[in-house]
Amino acid sequence: MFLKRRIACMHRLDALLEILGPDWIAAVGSAMTITILHFLSRWPDPRQLIRLGRSRLTQWLHRQSRGQCGSEQADSIVKAAHATIRLWGHEGMDFEALSKPIRNRF
Repeated sequence: MFLKRRIACMHRLDALLEILGPDWIAAVGSAMTITILHFLSRWPDPRQLIRLGRSRLTQWLHRQSRGQCGSEQADSIVKAAHATIRLWGHEGMDFEALSKPIRNRF
């Protein structure tokens, strides 16, 4: 039962990331580590992420992952956020509504 619920949750997360844009799966990886799950629950809106900036994101990722993630992943994530804004526009999607299921899961 637990495994089925976890798999369903991961499928929903993958679907939400695909809605944001094709660069997200490559940026966060398909493994969905604890660091990435915390990241997605904290900054699911690409506009917030762009305001956060690459430097602070790099520091947060490095600290959260105990040195396993860093500037390369932060670069990929920030690029994915910019690609999402280009794809949907600043007002083209209700990012807050899209982020609720992500925040509610973690």
